[in-house]
Amino acid sequence: MRKTIILILIAVFLSLVPSVTLEARGYYVKERVTLTLKKFPGDSSPAAGFASSDDYLEVRDQSGNWVKVVTPKGMEGWASLSYLTNESPRSLIIEQLNAKIASQNDSVRMFQETNKELEKENRELKYKLSNSALEIQKSKNAFNNLKDASSEYLNLEQSYSKLAEAEKLKARQLEDLTKENRELKLSERVKFTLIGGGFIILGLVLGYAINLLKGKPRQTGYKL
Repeated sequence: MRKTIILILIAVFLSLVPSVTLEARGYYVKERVTLTLKKFPGDSSPAAGFASSDDYLEVRDQSGNWVKVVTPKGMEGWASLSYLTNESPRSLIIEQLNAKIASQNDSVRMFQETNKELEKENRELKYKLSNSALEIQKSKNAFNNLKDASSEYLNLEQSYSKLAEAEKLKARQLEDLTKENRELKLSERVKFTLIGGGFIILGLVLGYAINLLKGKPRQTGYKL
């Protein structure tokens, strides 16, 4: 996959590289050529310096098939156009491609590192969301438990109120029964007292009557 991406990038870059980089202001030394610069235009002119293959030469002047150029090292001289070309050398294109590929590799590495960071953040967010979901569920359960407990408390409170009212009613009934029992006991005591007193009075009366009868003189002809 990575090789395919690199090949695509190379093809795109080659399609964007112009076949002519500098048309009027400079030339490249042809491949596999060591160019001798001349002091004046012409093959018989003495040498003024040298230029290596693929060097870019800046044009300062032209005379027929000869151009006055300046090398990358600053040497100046005349060179024949037969040894020059305005097409970018393959070595330069390859160098540029290598630089482009290196830049793309750096970008890919940067994207990979960024992707790793994003994946890490994504995992952390998922973990936090999972914990948040658990906390929300716990809160929901706690709320439901509190709600159930509150409902149960209200039911218990209502039951307690009913039991308290029933207890109060029973207490009043017990109090009424106790009062009634005391009244009944008092009534029975009075009744028994009256009956006992009646018997006592009756006994006294009978005793008195008997004593009276015993104290009377006997009449003749009558037997007691």
